[in-house]
Amino acid sequence: MATPPLDQTLYVTEGCALVQIERQAVVVTGPGAIVVMPSTVKRRKGASAAGPMSHPALAESVNGSAVPRMGTLTEAEYAAAPSGCTQD
Repeated sequence: MATPPLDQTLYVTEGCALVQIERQAVVVTGPGAIVVMPSTVKRRKGASAAGPMSHPALAESVNGSAVPRMGTLTEAEYAAAPSGCTQD
């Protein structure tokens, strides 16, 4: 999970994205989704097991730091993620 110093905005352009804010359920989003991830909480995002996902991410930096990397999802977490993303 990551806790960037400022909010981050994602725009999903392709594929299915898994988005999770700490202590909340994983949310599945698809193309056209705009996700604002607040800076006050740990969060993570990634592609679903169904295939790749792409998104531009807008993030401002504070003291040269925009988005620190803090771990990756395990195979079990990918497998347990909800399905249901519909792609255009």
